[in-house]
Amino acid sequence: MAARGVGTKVESVRRMVKNGHRGEPVPTEFDNRSRPGAEIEAFRLSDLARRLGHDHAWPIERVGFHLVVLYLRGRTTHMVDLSRHVCRPGSIVRVQPGQVQQLDLRPGVDGIMVMFTASFLFPGRPKAGSLWHERFFEDVSWPTLIPLGRTDSGPVRQWFERLERSYRDLPLSPLSTALLQHLLSVVLLDVAHRAALTSAPAGSVPEDRQRVRQFKIDLERSFRVTRSVGDYARHLGCSTRTLDRACRVALGASAKRVIDARVTLEARRLLVHTTMTVAAIGEALGFTEATNFVKFFKAQTGMLPSATRAGRV
Repeated sequence: MAARGVGTKVESVRRMVKNGHRGEPVPTEFDNRSRPGAEIEAFRLSDLARRLGHDHAWPIERVGFHLVVLYLRGRTTHMVDLSRHVCRPGSIVRVQPGQVQQLDLRPGVDGIMVMFTASFLFPGRPKAGSLWHERFFEDVSWPTLIPLGRTDSGPVRQWFERLERSYRDLPLSPLSTALLQHLLSVVLLDVAHRAALTSAPAGSVPEDRQRVRQFKIDLERSFRVTRSVGDYARHLGCSTRTLDRACRVALGASAKRVIDARVTLEARRLLVHTTMTVAAIGEALGFTEATNFVKFFKAQTGMLPSATRAGRV
């Protein structure tokens, strides 16, 4: 039986390719057309590749939801924010909302892809003092690529397969939704446990962790407008020194470095994935002069924007 939801993803990919989006990141929001109202999809990559055919290149997309892939067979690459991760059986790739990704569905590759919204995973918003709440992906440090060893990959695969089968075979109902929520929770917690992912850094305090969370939210909204630590600190109602200390403890970098890294990432995305001019990119990121953007970019990366575009790195 073909996995339900694969048709949804196929049509989404075909629409993007048909519209000519072969080089620029396409904003992709969660839209489960095969199961309206369901905020999760789980299916085999092989089913998706078979439905797409080899004449369709996977588009570069900026996802607006959570996505986790367990690779089961073959060897391929999975690009996330300009980094190409080599994936083998047992490799897990986690993509978070806002990131840019591109799959390589070459023949012989298979895996299980799970896409879901934050509201699906945490519908009741459990007590914030517990680990399992809507900030799970912020309080636990999740790398993009998690390579599992042979001992761990077998049990994790069983959980992924159980989740994929349940999504495929069960009709949409409150009971099946609850089951899928719990299975997804088990999958993520089991991976976090087996991969020994770390939680809040030692020495951090709840107030500082909350400041950093809000700072990251504010940064996503405003990095195109301001790169001033003072602006973000004032919005948080704290001093620049307090915000900087909180970032150093929680993120291992100063607040200024976090801001500059976010602006640099967006600049690299636009240079590699769009045809915008360097001046237009600088303007889009809040630089009043193209020369100021070029100086900033070179100071951060050691390269000129033009060289980054030419090298596609």
